[in-house]
Amino acid sequence: MEQRIGSHAPKPPARAVGGDQTAAIRRLPAGRFRVAFSAQSAGALRHLAILVLLCAGSGATCLPWTRPGQPAGPVVYDHTPTLGEVMAKVNAATQAVRTLRAESVRLSAPGLPSVKARLYYAAPRQFRLLGDLMLAREIDIGMNQELFWFWGRNWTGALYYARHDQTALPQVSERIGIEPGWLLEALGLVELDPAGQHHGPYAHGPGTMEIHTQRLTPSGQIMTRVMVLHAVYGWILEVRLHDERGNILAQAKMSQHRFYENPGVTLPDRVEVHLAPGMPDSLQLRLDIGGYVVNEPISDPGVFTLPQLSDVKAVNLATSPSQPPVATPNSSHMPATIPEAFRPEYRGYTRR
Repeated sequence: MEQRIGSHAPKPPARAVGGDQTAAIRRLPAGRFRVAFSAQSAGALRHLAILVLLCAGSGATCLPWTRPGQPAGPVVYDHTPTLGEVMAKVNAATQAVRTLRAESVRLSAPGLPSVKARLYYAAPRQFRLLGDLMLAREIDIGMNQELFWFWGRNWTGALYYARHDQTALPQVSERIGIEPGWLLEALGLVELDPAGQHHGPYAHGPGTMEIHTQRLTPSGQIMTRVMVLHAVYGWILEVRLHDERGNILAQAKMSQHRFYENPGVTLPDRVEVHLAPGMPDSLQLRLDIGGYVVNEPISDPGVFTLPQLSDVKAVNLATSPSQPPVATPNSSHMPATIPEAFRPEYRGYTRR
């Protein structure tokens, strides 16, 4: 698990979690984030932005959420964890979530009317998000085991879809930018493949730590996922994707976490997404969630089926003409690489 992909892969940040930091972490209240976002219009990037953000959070009604300052769930790490321990905890939490249902979700962005949405998820990768404005359907984004799709009345016009095994095709990757599977990671459902290339944990800041995962995309690109977690309660606080040069392609920040006793997992009530920071048409959006209905059966068996929308053209991304590629972040605003990792070798530090 301690390998690297390629000679130009981004490298982890500077410090490893260790020593007296755990005691300091315990004195911290539950983490809260307040991030003010602004948005600029995006061309091809808007496809990617909406696709990621709307899938980045999920939520619904019902359960009382944890008030600020109260721990959202039990202590997960009462010591400095090893990489293996973090992987086991993250995977167990994700695998415990079989379904999610959200009936009251609010999507907002500066200068745009907010959209009320409903969201459904079923493991391992079935997803549907339906957005309405003034009682009219505005957004439909989803995926099942075979296909993914996205549509917006004033966003795409046509309903675009493709098979998961076609994401490596240029005409598909140029339009979506990020693998559809990352949407579930931004949702807070992250799995760390035991055979993958993971690094950490590293200190991210007071009370937090990072795990880095390097992987090859279907199109052959090297990407690094940086996952930030609470170092005591184990909540996922942030997921970022970096390209080979260290540029941030997508970032999802999670806050206002809520603990669900059954199945014993903590999920965010707020998700804030920043797409391609540092480039002129970057986009920032926010999803506010009232709570999740977890592990109840999805009553509509067709909710994860490719929709047929009246008066809307369906376009197969794999067979339609290629569009101009999604722009990459402006390197003049971004560091060329992620900072070189400091690899401490002091007593008590374990790297696995």
